[in-house]
Amino acid sequence: MFRISSDIVPLGSHEINTFPWSLYYKEKLSEIGAFAKFNGIRLSMHPGQYTVINSPSEEIANKAIKDLEYHCKFLDSLNIDYTNKEHGYNYHKKCSASVRNNCSFLEFYTLIDEVISIPLQWKSQKNAFEHVWGYVKEAASKGERNHFEKLMEEENPAKVKDYLEILVYRYNSEYLMDSYFFSQ
Repeated sequence: MFRISSDIVPLGSHEINTFPWSLYYKEKLSEIGAFAKFNGIRLSMHPGQYTVINSPSEEIANKAIKDLEYHCKFLDSLNIDYTNKEHGYNYHKKCSASVRNNCSFLEFYTLIDEVISIPLQWKSQKNAFEHVWGYVKEAASKGERNHFEKLMEEENPAKVKDYLEILVYRYNSEYLMDSYFFSQ
């Protein structure tokens, strides 16, 4: 898995950026997406810690929506399939469409509640677990890496998630410690 920086397009979600980057780089982005597909490289991208869609501040929430739209636009420019962590591509499309259609916060959160109530599939969970592993893999020992790989082979989501949580706290990954991922 390769994580694409949110900063790949400077000020990508900011109103000051009026450059039509997705059109200008369309061919190159499509080539990158094709390269990733051909070589079996899974790409990952996610908004930063200041993207707070549930902020009580309408201004901050609107900026968060713009940031999510930018991420969708970038990944769409690669012509690849991508997923909401753990729940799969179809749910991602549904959530993205609701944001693009300017749904209300109530409609959005109702949709999110619906999505998180759907039983998880191993393929989607595996993607999420590998993404989380990316935050701790450089610090992890060889034994920890082997144990993670063994748990993944067993396809036991509860054990994988519990082990990842231990590693996240062991290696002080604040972003993940504060995330919703481990509070489910």
